[in-house]
Amino acid sequence: MAPWKILRMNVLPNYRLELTFVDGSHGIVDLSDIPFTGVFEPLEKPDYFAQATLENGVITWQCGVDIAPDMLHEKVNATLSV
Repeated sequence: MAPWKILRMNVLPNYRLELTFVDGSHGIVDLSDIPFTGVFEPLEKPDYFAQATLENGVITWQCGVDIAPDMLHEKVNATLSV
């Protein structure tokens, strides 16, 4: 199983996600710096961002947008190693 598969997700205020991965990595990822343009434009609305769901280890939104779980795994582990 890929180490970056997400087991649990909790949406936090200010475009942050609390994540737990299958390899035991756990942390908070701040996505406030993503460009809210193009397909990501709907996520700019905090109420819509908060509607994130976890599907097969990937965070998705109803508009069809998802965030690459391997990138989120890297962000969590970069934060842990600082």
